Amino acid sequence: MTRSHLAACMAAAAACTHLAQARCTHALSADLAWAAMRDVDAPLLSRYRALNNSFTPQQLHIAPTTDPSRLLITYITSSAVYTQGSVRIVPLASPELPQVFNTSQTTYDVGVLGGWTGFIHTAQITGLQPNAYYNYTAGFGLDWSDVRTFKTAPAPGADQSVYIAVTADQGTYVPFGFAVSKQMTADFEQEPFDLALLAGDVAYAGMQSQADGEWEPIWDIYGLQVEDYASRRPFVTTVGNHESYYNYTSFTHRYY
Repeated sequence: MTRSHLAACMAAAAACTHLAQARCTHALSADLAWAAMRDVDAPLLSRYRALNNSFTPQQLHIAPTTDPSRLLITYITSSAVYTQGSVRIVPLASPELPQVFNTSQTTYDVGVLGGWTGFIHTAQITGLQPNAYYNYTAGFGLDWSDVRTFKTAPAPGADQSVYIAVTADQGTYVPFGFAVSKQMTADFEQEPFDLALLAGDVAYAGMQSQADGEWEPIWDIYGLQVEDYASRRPFVTTVGNHESYYNYTSFTHRYY
């Protein structure tokens, strides 16, 4: 941490004499987190700030279901959308047959230092063919994501190898999850995996061990951090103890 970061943290600590003790601790922890993220991945932090208070789809990720012909595609906007959002998909094998799937919009509000004010949009994609590639884009009106490509699973019972990338306890600046995501993205570009599995302890958004000590911007940073591969292959997350804040509210809304 640089001297300027330390000075900012000391100033925040001094200002805390005018706050409740719990809020003081959270504010100081948040300042330390921003300082650490600036040092570790400044471009990602800049992207997060640029997308704040916008309708631009962000944090796209794909989730599998128990039906191999069906996937869920989720994205987040930092502002509420008052017109119908959708996901447009085009099968690479049949580009003349595009489809449009409407999204549902949900939100939640937990967390210290202002809670969370974003919105979660999810589309159920059906009728998918096995072992196939699809282009897609998500959004509404004039605000759309870049075009991405996903691949579906092989047909049940198919004699075919499947490449799964497995990690756990990832986080962002703690415990250096930025580096893990960068390496996974590099691995994906070199040899694309078919599915990514995160076996618990996802974003590490907790500022303290208490049940009400989670800071929601960390979840957003995490969603941007994994987007390069989570938006192109199914991304499976399981719950860990670091998701337990507010009865797992953030995890269940964002990652089912």
